[in-house]
Amino acid sequence: MFISFNILLNKLLLSHPEYNCIKGKSVPESRIQGIRMLSSDEHEMDPDCLYVCDASNDPTGPVSITASNILYISKDPVPAYEKEILLYTDVNSSFILNELWKIYNHLRDWERDLDMEIIQNGNLQTLIDLSEDIIGCPVILYDGAQKVLASTRHLYPQSPKDTFFKNVVEKGYLFSHAMDTFIDGGTFSKLYKDGCSIENDVFQQELKNIYLLLSTKNSTIGHLTAMCIRREDVSWTKELLFLLESKVIHCFELHRQSDLIRHQIFDYLFAELVENTSLNEADIQDKIVHLNIADEKSFQLLCLDFSSNRKIPMEILTHEMSSLMGTNHITIYRGHIFILLSSEKTDVDEDYFAGLQSLLKNTLIRYTGKCASSMTFSSMSRLRKAYLQTSFVISYLNSDKYTESSASVFYHYEDFRIVHIINICNSTIPAGNFLNPHIVNLKNRSDQQDNLMILKTYLNKNCNITDTAN
Repeated sequence: MFISFNILLNKLLLSHPEYNCIKGKSVPESRIQGIRMLSSDEHEMDPDCLYVCDASNDPTGPVSITASNILYISKDPVPAYEKEILLYTDVNSSFILNELWKIYNHLRDWERDLDMEIIQNGNLQTLIDLSEDIIGCPVILYDGAQKVLASTRHLYPQSPKDTFFKNVVEKGYLFSHAMDTFIDGGTFSKLYKDGCSIENDVFQQELKNIYLLLSTKNSTIGHLTAMCIRREDVSWTKELLFLLESKVIHCFELHRQSDLIRHQIFDYLFAELVENTSLNEADIQDKIVHLNIADEKSFQLLCLDFSSNRKIPMEILTHEMSSLMGTNHITIYRGHIFILLSSEKTDVDEDYFAGLQSLLKNTLIRYTGKCASSMTFSSMSRLRKAYLQTSFVISYLNSDKYTESSASVFYHYEDFRIVHIINICNSTIPAGNFLNPHIVNLKNRSDQQDNLMILKTYLNKNCNITDTAN
């Protein structure tokens, strides 16, 4: 972890505002890996160490050994140290040394907690939660589509005029007029060019906002915004944000690999459950154990059809749906996108599933798609039936048999259940097999009358089929 003299000194001053610091030169931003008391017998100084020196014991001037990472401590002003970094305080240098070590260890603990959270497959919000007291300012993390992925829960702008943070977090995305402001002001162009942009806060001009681009070698992930930072705190806050940025990117990459694996497993599992009718309950349980699917939940299957819009690749649509719904249980199968919804409740939870479906509405309208939903079910062994239900609805909607005009994008299998049963019967045993042979002969006669005349004759013959046929 990169911890600099700059970070340590400013953290010390924040925790002890009664100290007065004179910075005769810029505070070094080199990496610190240890903190030591400077001894008069010191001949070789470690460039990776921060040294604490009591200037009161040597009023003649700084030590002759050249080193940049030295913090001088004194109770009174010492002119000889005006070009150095000098801390005026009544406490002794040993106390300052211990305080610096506390800060250093706190930062290392923060890094350890972030790493542990990432290893344990933690989420981005937890990383931001762990960083609140370290960063010390409001932070919002966006993805590439400007949707809010995480934000500080207890730190927010103090100005009553500054409603930006609250509105963005509540809406869950960076709204359009804010996007226009950032684009017109050059914030985004600088961000994507340099990877970092520092701008005045719109509502509090005396404060600064820091924007960091989150990207890997292959793609842009999103960006991080830290708000309402005092001008004197910008430098070291930016260093801490770079540390957080590296952890966020690492978390992204691990999640992407984990998500990819889960997607691949679900792709295989879905196809097998749909095609292999011989799987028993034990086989299914063995297969779903790695997908965080508990078989005591209730499920619903969605089938999304975008056959009227071939311009957008299915993979892009699948990625968007996955991000929107927050699920890995999505796959492309035989030209359609299937999403498996699940609820913790074991009973039928129609309202919950309806709420999840509503998330898809704008996307379906934008890409002229439609969605069929299955009956809810409580076991993955019934996934094949759910697949047959949704597939029928989509095929029926796309056929000439469906003549109703509807502005809806959602269709529930329950509304097509009878039609499906009739179609199954007709495909198994043709409807003509149920007709009386005499009626069939009558229909096939070359000199047959219209159906109305046949019905009239049938009624006149006292509903006698033989007499009617003759």
